[in-house]
Amino acid sequence: MSEAYVPASMSVPVIVTAPSGIRVGNRSLVHVSGDLDCTNASQLAVALAPLVAGGGLIGVDLAAMRFMDVRGLNVLHEAAAALGERGQLVLYDPPPAAGNLIRLSGLAGMVVVDDHHTARSRHRRRSGGVAN
Repeated sequence: MSEAYVPASMSVPVIVTAPSGIRVGNRSLVHVSGDLDCTNASQLAVALAPLVAGGGLIGVDLAAMRFMDVRGLNVLHEAAAALGERGQLVLYDPPPAAGNLIRLSGLAGMVVVDDHHTARSRHRRRSGGVAN
């Protein structure tokens, strides 16, 4: 899977996508950083829309996200619902508070939550192999 990342400036999330999303085959990845709230959740919705339309595995890297309110949660819920049987939404490394919100809201039943992705990626780079 191809990835791109630009660090956030201030508290606005930076969602990096190519014109039609970062897609390799049926896999896509979106990075979110900073605060994801009612002032900017629409940016995530716009980034996810073409990826959801194409189906497949859509990863959302939340490792650099500091905060998520209910509007950010709704965007993820809407994307998972729209994706339905055509694919899977995977949320990588949500911060603890966001992870709790994802679980308490029931969204965890619609998506895959991978809380250990960053640690495995670091291990893979150090070891030169594939982490389990």
